Amino acid sequence: MEMLVAGGFEHVGSWILSPDQRLVIDRDLPKAVGVYAFAMDDIVLYVGVATMGLAKRLYFYGRPGVSQRTSLRINATMISELATRPKVDVYAAFPPDMEWNGLPVHGSAGLELGLIKKYALPWNMRSAR
Repeated sequence: MEMLVAGGFEHVGSWILSPDQRLVIDRDLPKAVGVYAFAMDDIVLYVGVATMGLAKRLYFYGRPGVSQRTSLRINATMISELATRPKVDVYAAFPPDMEWNGLPVHGSAGLELGLIKKYALPWNMRSAR
């Protein structure tokens, strides 16, 4: 986690279990497009990109639809972890979009993919490929 914080990630909230054992975030989240990381005990476990905005993307982890395979999988994983741990921390960064030789480059998508490729994150399925 130290490396991500040094690179511009900031703590934006924590996943906790509600009294009825549902996954909830402990505060309002930014609505900006960005990259997010889930961590426990300062160890990053998952990174993702929020192209529709952070608050909206993370909403679907707490209330995944029946066809949202990744959200369903991460929701179940976090609920299982939160049975024995108090929280899963959420960090986020909001890199700017850029251009390369006159072509658009999506800063958040590129950062997410770069982190997945560089680190073997246990909750990212693409890490295993």
